[in-house]
Amino acid sequence: MWALVQPWYAGRMSESWRGRGPEESQAILESVGLTGDFWRMVA
Repeated sequence: MWALVQPWYAGRMSESWRGRGPEESQAILESVGLTGDFWRMVA
């Protein structure tokens, strides 16, 4: 879980943070081994 939340919430407290797109979110999920249809954010 820690491996996921570190990149997922990184920078959220910054005033310049504007969120991320689905592709970047998908890359974070895949980087920690969350793959498969259930975890798919990008069509």
